[in-house]
Amino acid sequence: MNKEEIIGFINYIHENKEEVKPAIKAMVDVILEFGPEFKEIIEEINNYTISLTTRTIQRFEMEGFSREEAILLTLNKQLSVGEAFNNYKKK
Repeated sequence: MNKEEIIGFINYIHENKEEVKPAIKAMVDVILEFGPEFKEIIEEINNYTISLTTRTIQRFEMEGFSREEAILLTLNKQLSVGEAFNNYKKK
């Protein structure tokens, strides 16, 4: 599927909510059966995020910032990215 087809499919689901609810519920039930696999993926993403945050703080420290400044700069960067993402989703 290309981008336009995916958007069209999502729009179809949105416009026909009541009609597709049983199918969506069945898909969710199947997805939930993969709980351990999803847990492993989520843990890997979490480990990557922690590692990236740690490296970012260390990088700021290497640039001469204090530990407190490095942590604040890292948090500010993460919040800015999150805010930009949230603003994008609202469009």
